[in-house]
Amino acid sequence: MWSSAQLRELVPEILAGLGHERAELVRLAPNLLYRDGPLAIRISHPQHRQLAEIETEARLLGWLAERDFPALHLAAEPELITGCPVLLTTWIECGLPVGDQADERFWLQFGRLARRLHELPVPAFLPVAAPPLQLIERQSMLVERGLLSEAEAAALSELSQRALALCPGSRLEAGQRELLLHGDLHPGNCRLSEAGELILIDWEHAARGPSVYDFSSIASLPAFYGLDRHSYLQFCRGYGAELAADSLCRALVVLRVLAGISYLLLCGPEERREGRRRLERVLDGRLCVCAV
Repeated sequence: MWSSAQLRELVPEILAGLGHERAELVRLAPNLLYRDGPLAIRISHPQHRQLAEIETEARLLGWLAERDFPALHLAAEPELITGCPVLLTTWIECGLPVGDQADERFWLQFGRLARRLHELPVPAFLPVAAPPLQLIERQSMLVERGLLSEAEAAALSELSQRALALCPGSRLEAGQRELLLHGDLHPGNCRLSEAGELILIDWEHAARGPSVYDFSSIASLPAFYGLDRHSYLQFCRGYGAELAADSLCRALVVLRVLAGISYLLLCGPEERREGRRRLERVLDGRLCVCAV
């Protein structure tokens, strides 16, 4: 998404304007991530996120801080610099194993943190949760840039449409409660504070809606990424309920996996290779709407 010229000229200009010329690049993605000492600097491509979205995220971080919920802390109000939304937060080292390396204590603690999040009141300023449609939105761009072939795009489009057909509108179904949702709840968005407390980062997809939108992030881990069932059940134990694997959850798992692939294909070389590996698994039939 970022051109070579933008990375060579525009981004250094933004960092200089912030007074962080020596910041180190941490992640090459539509949301560029830099670190300068105790600060994390996130520069969003203008085609990826708008300033109003960043301002909502910053407002939520302040709201969470007022309620002592473990999340990132704002270092400055978001601003638009040379057309790009910029957000400064505190930097937190990972400090804990994730993925295959995470032990059962982590999954138990992670489940408890998710429960704590869902028990908070729901901020009215957040958008209503919607199915993750990033693959559909980015498909033409990915084909134009040679990151997807026409045949691959057609196959993914068919899978996306079948999953989308199982997703209801924005109204809550019977028995569902509106909750505060993280929107991208997975171990990679956890950090460990010096006091040993789990902290959630990356709130750009936060929304309000039924719990299945957060549960689908967790359900995708054993469904597609190989998480062992014991760790999955430890999360459920910490949360206090096993996740419902209904048709909506399975459809959201499909859309979430495809959205993740589309994001990785727009990142740096290493992430792009991982995106291709995941894409091959999808095209091999390891992900389907009816049996995730």
